[in-house]
Amino acid sequence: MTVFVNIYADNRPENIKSIILWAAALLFLGYTVINAFVPNGEMVVYVRILDVAATAVALWIFAKDAWIGVLRPVPKPRDFLIVGIWLKFLSAELLGIYALVYRLAGTPAWFLNNELLSPIILISVIAVVLHVCTPGTIDGVVPRRNQYALAIGFGAAVLITGFMIASKPDLQPYLERTRPYIGDWFRTGEIPSGPPDPHAS
Repeated sequence: MTVFVNIYADNRPENIKSIILWAAALLFLGYTVINAFVPNGEMVVYVRILDVAATAVALWIFAKDAWIGVLRPVPKPRDFLIVGIWLKFLSAELLGIYALVYRLAGTPAWFLNNELLSPIILISVIAVVLHVCTPGTIDGVVPRRNQYALAIGFGAAVLITGFMIASKPDLQPYLERTRPYIGDWFRTGEIPSGPPDPHAS
């Protein structure tokens, strides 16, 4: 009971918990209803379109503040965060458009490994670096724990990359085991529709 009281203690639109709960509930309901009748391949496209549209809105809303932050001679701590957020959204938007084109073009293998994808992902890395390197609001410098965390993160990435290059792991057998659990839950298309087939035994 206490949890529900805390969640709904403030019903204003800017209440974070309220926004998360309502958005999640509406999206889950809409997704579940539509997914019962639409194949998963099409659902992924429709959800991706929704994501691309929502991210475009965020890019437009934060564009002015991000540009001001980039041009400010002495950036404020919030400028690091806003520009980082904008770059993260930009990466997400480009990845979303990329995924849409990839699916609508028939998932060509060569397009999955083209030279455009890596720079798009690296934009997201720059965004993370900006967030981690945001100066503290009190002393105006980047907190030392943030610097250590960033160094550890990049060090782990180097080690994992080295392991991947050396071992070339094949995850396909393990991924195949998950198919019954993450496949088409509604078995869309398996329910017969229309008049019965007179030739069916």
